[in-house]
Amino acid sequence: MMFAAIGSASAHAAEIAHIDGYAVDRDVLCGVAPDAYPKLRIGMREGYCAGLVAGKDDGLIFPRTIVQVPGRKEFVVADMGSWTPAHGRLLLLDPSLPAGKRLRELIAGIDFPFGLEIGPDRKIYASTDTSIFRFDPRSRPASRGGSPLPRPARAAWRSLL
Repeated sequence: MMFAAIGSASAHAAEIAHIDGYAVDRDVLCGVAPDAYPKLRIGMREGYCAGLVAGKDDGLIFPRTIVQVPGRKEFVVADMGSWTPAHGRLLLLDPSLPAGKRLRELIAGIDFPFGLEIGPDRKIYASTDTSIFRFDPRSRPASRGGSPLPRPARAAWRSLL
């Protein structure tokens, strides 16, 4: 899965390339520098284009959902990791950073995270296969050096609605 920036594309002939299994126009960018990314070769409404911002090379494994952090140019990404429990994580994506450094782990060791929404309190609400919890990505430290939280600690993160 990829993550896209929406914007206008520069218009000229493009060389087709493949990144993480997605066809992109390597010579056509979406957005304006420094926030310009290779244009994905997908159907879009006229006047819009989608650019590949992050992929496998940046550390994404099994991304499911993305939301923008309110008031910021950063995004939270739910990455399941795999179909194995405790491999999921929530990541902070900062498109302004160089490729390979755009993602930072916020919470690790989550079972199957797949949904993200912004709540009326401007916090991020995340869902897993069994729970919903909320957090503020602007104040949440990474989970103990990026290692998965032990089960009792993971349970403490969950605030069921």
